[in-house]
Amino acid sequence: MAETYTPMIEQYREIKRHHTDKILFFRLGDFYEMFFEDAEIASRELEITLTGRDGGSGKRIPMCGVPFHAADTYIARLINKGYKVAICEQVEDPKQAKGIVRREVIKIITPGTVLSDVLLPDKSNNYLVVIHEKDDLLILAGADISTGECYWADFAGPYRINTLCDHLYRLSPAEIVLTGRLTDKETLDTFLANRLHGCTITDLAIEDTETTQELLQRHFPDEELPHAGAAIAVGHLLYYLHQTLKTDLSHVNKLMRYNAAEFMTIDTAALRNLEITRNLRDGGRKDTLLSILDFTLNCNSKCNTL
Repeated sequence: MAETYTPMIEQYREIKRHHTDKILFFRLGDFYEMFFEDAEIASRELEITLTGRDGGSGKRIPMCGVPFHAADTYIARLINKGYKVAICEQVEDPKQAKGIVRREVIKIITPGTVLSDVLLPDKSNNYLVVIHEKDDLLILAGADISTGECYWADFAGPYRINTLCDHLYRLSPAEIVLTGRLTDKETLDTFLANRLHGCTITDLAIEDTETTQELLQRHFPDEELPHAGAAIAVGHLLYYLHQTLKTDLSHVNKLMRYNAAEFMTIDTAALRNLEITRNLRDGGRKDTLLSILDFTLNCNSKCNTL
């Protein structure tokens, strides 16, 4: 016999079905409530009380909640632990509603798509990167949406995965999106586990090329990308940003190409031992060369690790 739930819990379950990899903050009056497994995870990670409520047919389901006015603080703690959060709001006046108040996910917050200053510690860069493999090239597209900075780079040759890993260590992205299978995925996984263990990994494969092409034209109408791999990587980046943030991204309007041949680069071992961007103590930013130089008042004035 199929389980039956109250109409509100059925609404929650239907919305959650589309966001299984996220903690769903479900607006209920002056609180964001979480149910079922999300409640158990949030209770543990946020150290808040796990309670329960009647879910229908006399069944009690796990529940916990946080006040909506203090939500940013709790979201920041979840993001810092590598979780993704979907914000589900009431989108009609309860007084006008016929039955259950209509609710929709209005925003998704992931480690790489943070905009709020409350969620960005130390005004540090917060990079989201997409990695795509095309023929013998590894292509990376990256963005820091707090500043609107967007760029792409490609890596070739027999040691391309090592060069890519050195670049990732220098960049310290909060989140990496993979567009598909990588030939040297094992090397990348080992590097991430040993050097960027706090980085969130997301898989995204888009078949709707018309949408990505439209996004490329909208954001970068004057840019001509030299090969299909670059277009795919940047298109995936824009698509992911729009799907998560669900807001205007008109400030993302300039695309830069990063060419390693134009710079003196430092490999991962040297960056780590010299504590340039991460300290040896806990992998954080405190007491690094970058932190000492980077006394700024806003995101746009930050030292750029590129």
